[in-house]
Amino acid sequence: MPGCGFESICVHHILDGLRVGLSHFAGLSRAAAIYAVNPGDPPRIYDPQNLLRGHEPRLAEVYLDSQDWRGAPPDGPLVDFIEPAAAHDLSLAGRIGFGGRSRALAYQMWFTEQHP
Repeated sequence: MPGCGFESICVHHILDGLRVGLSHFAGLSRAAAIYAVNPGDPPRIYDPQNLLRGHEPRLAEVYLDSQDWRGAPPDGPLVDFIEPAAAHDLSLAGRIGFGGRSRALAYQMWFTEQHP
């Protein structure tokens, strides 16, 4: 992705902060993100620890075979939060997720391991 260096660094640091924060409460944790910067952009997956491995068929159904995940941008300057199970019927075994839409980032969904 030429020209996306700053974006890549930002996503890395956000996800690393999420992972480290979760590790304080739930032990070692992995994290992954699926995001689109602009409303028409393709989904981008940042999964440096292979958290989403094995879920590729379901992810393809939601993010490649359908456009339903895109949704409408929020009305105001705030974030519209998304629960993946409710928004896309995106329940992944052993994973929990949460995300949102904002004017600055059209779509973002974070995933981590479900700890007992």
